[in-house]
Amino acid sequence: MNSAVWRSSMLALGIGLAYPGTAFSQETGSKTDARPAVDEVIVTARRREEQLQDVPLAITVRSQEELTRENIQSIGDLQHSVPSLTMYGPFRNTPIVSIRGQGGFTPGGIPSVVMYLNEIPLATSAQAGSPGGALGGNGLFYDLENVQVLKGPQGTLFGRNTTGGAILVQSRRPDDEFAGYLTTTVGDFDDREIDAALNVPLSATSAFRLAINGQERDGFTDVKATPSRPNGIDLDDEEHFSVRGSLQFKIGPAFENLLIADYMRSETNGTSAILKAVNANPLHPVNRFFPDAAQLVAVQDSLGIRDQVPLDVDMSSKFKRWSLTDTATYEVSDTLTVRNIASYSYARYAQTIDGDGTVFPIFEPIADQEEPYVTRQYTEELQLQGNSFDGVLDWTAGFFYLNQPEEDDFTLHTNRVFGAVRYIGFKQFERSTAVFLQGDLDLSSWAEGLSATAGVRYTWERIGRSNRDVRATGVCTSPYSSADCVLSDAESFDAPTWTIGLNYELTPDSLVYIASRRGFRSGGFNLVGDGLPQDQVYDQEYVTDIEIGGKARWNLGDAMLTTNLALYRQYYRDAQLSQSSVSAISGGPLSVTKNAGRAVIDGVEFEGTLSLGEGFELTSHFAYIDYDFEHLNPGVVLPVHITNIPHYKYGIGANYELPLTRELGQLSFSMNWNWQDDVYLTTIVDPYAIQEDYGLLSLGASWRNLAGRPIDLSFFMNNATDEEYAIGALPLTASVGVATVAYGAPRMWGVRLGYRFGADR
Repeated sequence: MNSAVWRSSMLALGIGLAYPGTAFSQETGSKTDARPAVDEVIVTARRREEQLQDVPLAITVRSQEELTRENIQSIGDLQHSVPSLTMYGPFRNTPIVSIRGQGGFTPGGIPSVVMYLNEIPLATSAQAGSPGGALGGNGLFYDLENVQVLKGPQGTLFGRNTTGGAILVQSRRPDDEFAGYLTTTVGDFDDREIDAALNVPLSATSAFRLAINGQERDGFTDVKATPSRPNGIDLDDEEHFSVRGSLQFKIGPAFENLLIADYMRSETNGTSAILKAVNANPLHPVNRFFPDAAQLVAVQDSLGIRDQVPLDVDMSSKFKRWSLTDTATYEVSDTLTVRNIASYSYARYAQTIDGDGTVFPIFEPIADQEEPYVTRQYTEELQLQGNSFDGVLDWTAGFFYLNQPEEDDFTLHTNRVFGAVRYIGFKQFERSTAVFLQGDLDLSSWAEGLSATAGVRYTWERIGRSNRDVRATGVCTSPYSSADCVLSDAESFDAPTWTIGLNYELTPDSLVYIASRRGFRSGGFNLVGDGLPQDQVYDQEYVTDIEIGGKARWNLGDAMLTTNLALYRQYYRDAQLSQSSVSAISGGPLSVTKNAGRAVIDGVEFEGTLSLGEGFELTSHFAYIDYDFEHLNPGVVLPVHITNIPHYKYGIGANYELPLTRELGQLSFSMNWNWQDDVYLTTIVDPYAIQEDYGLLSLGASWRNLAGRPIDLSFFMNNATDEEYAIGALPLTASVGVATVAYGAPRMWGVRLGYRFGADR
């Protein structure tokens, strides 16, 4: 975004929000009584409960009702309706999450976007490529209060410093009424799902809630054969089961404790990678070693993208995770509260990947996995929340500690490139310690509605990685490794981060703010066996942003319009950028992360909701991102392609409830259309590295309280036009000689039947 556009946008924002005249009586300036009622959305973006429209941050919130209505079951589904949120990756089961252009795949580092479950950062594996530690949310999006997407650096109040943002998943807490529900879903691809919850008050001061979620669905890509399945198997299937138990109790009027136990498992046939091209050069190794490979391109093209030629890898993906989280709250006085949040989690993850999409061992990153990735994580956070100077200052101070200890054993998987076998193992550890303080100061004594926000955090992190890489002959792949073929390194990273902002409530229904935040991401390691020593370590990166935003409600007679607008500029220093090339040691594909230089990212985000009364609601969202490198360090491979950042992205939606009598129930229909611009799927220059613009249409219908009974019947259809679009790629035509593409899901539909009892009736 050039400076003229930036200035014009700032002026438009100020003028538009300074005169929300339809929201108030022009004669008296007081609120009109005719304003339609609007449900307040409660968020915890600043570690305390606040109304969404009162928080001077860019946040998108999706309630459980909205998630269910739009059949959003993962980050991959959520990305289409959230400005500046994208998910990509070479494979569907190892997603990489990006917000505002931050989120590049750094296998030896930590993610730019972290997912939190009940305020705890989900553990990640630096090699499994799964930011959030839960494979994009599958099996997590059930029985929730909401999902909150926080955009921009989160460098003060949250456990892991992130340069892109945070995704907060908040489960429903137990309450003091007996209630529950049971919902079953059936759909095409033999989809079968179950959702259920039971809330039981145990006493006047305690309650328990149990929720389960499960799904089994056939895959939408059929492989003709694999080594152990000569008759074929379906990939891109779904099979997961989750259970969550929550116990809440109070001791006296001041102490409250919430204990949450969470378990999930997933076991699928793995993800597809459709062959698109083979290097045409007859001297390329792919044609010398596998002269019949080129013929498979025409065969695959004739099959389309939902059938796949035979593979030489038995595909699979297995994931298991459980955790305990305890949140204790003690109100010392009316002006001081102590919170302690402690957690432990354990995760195991294993997968196999055929990267070339053929029956030949051209490129198989994980031909089989004998020892899975294992991650254990402990966290401890102590908070003090206070109100001082007669309510003038609200503040939060605290201490945070995270420990992911190193496992005793290496992971172990087999890698094959041009038929050459390598045995690769990996271990990691991470420790993070931080202290933080943030406050909101009421400046209404100077100007009515004026307040300021300031916060600071200092973080110390210690990151360690070890990689063992051995050829089938027993020879170490790297000439620079130890005698037992291990490359190992550990580094310490630390930095101050901060938040500062000025907020002005123009009217009770409109807020404008300007904020600047600094976030950092620790460095990491390129400990691949075929890398060079000078590329082994990369340093931490920094993002400092300026965000100007406005939130307003507009009373339009019988209608209510809610608008949220944010304009931002990010100054990106020592940017961690993944670079792809051919290894000088092994001759295979090589991907290393480097500190590429400085970049500036400009963007605009808008979300609006128009409630027209009579059960009719319209929604819209828009995002624009412009990403430019101002300086590139020596050694960066040109051209630089920033992955999966559409310049433009928009969506529109409608929900209409028919005016039926109470005896008949509530019948509603919904539609959502989400479109995004062209994107690069990888940093590699290749025809199959680009996904052209596309749009997705989803449809839904819901009949709640069917015939006056606590029974709900609903219908959903995702990708109603059966759009074909890529979500990731391995376009390695130049290096290993093949290009493969992973495609998004086809049209899918289903029917849900639910029953509510107790207070949920």
